[in-house]
Amino acid sequence: MVDGQRDSESVPTTRQSLLALEYPGLGSFDDPRQEWRRLFSELLGTFFLVLVGAGGAVVNAQSHGAISRATAVAAPGLMVMAIILFMGAVSGAHLNPAVTLAFTLRRDFPWRRVPGYIIVQLLGATLACLFLWAVLGKLGRLGATEPGAGISDWKAMLFELILTVGLVSTILGTAARAQNVGPLSAVAVGGYIILAGLW
Repeated sequence: MVDGQRDSESVPTTRQSLLALEYPGLGSFDDPRQEWRRLFSELLGTFFLVLVGAGGAVVNAQSHGAISRATAVAAPGLMVMAIILFMGAVSGAHLNPAVTLAFTLRRDFPWRRVPGYIIVQLLGATLACLFLWAVLGKLGRLGATEPGAGISDWKAMLFELILTVGLVSTILGTAARAQNVGPLSAVAVGGYIILAGLW
């Protein structure tokens, strides 16, 4: 079989993609010429996620308790759903170094792309916190995750570890290779984030 035939067979047609509830442009995920788009998408998605996730605590502090706990945990889950749907096919919507490393360890994502992804994820998160700080001030600990009253550091770390394993398992179980794409992945990952927050 010639290379052209193999490439055309490996990239799903629009009709096949729609039937599988997948984005038809998945084939460009490995195109080196599109790396800048993937890195920008990852930076933007991480910025939005941290803006909403940390923003709940900041707005709650600024508004003297107007944000309910249910709202504060639902907002990041809904944001992740939107991010997966609007940019999952571009960057994979990793949004977290742990997710990038998990895809890499599963051999779905090349090691050479890991440093760029982690750098832009950290940059996007930092920019979101700086934005909140500049606009609303240093309130609500800028959304930092800290142990609650009466919870020791090791117990909090254990809870975070278990919740992260659940998140990464959900992502790996619903992703297409190293990409969170489509409505099924969006609902599963966003729903897990809401569930973890409520728990």
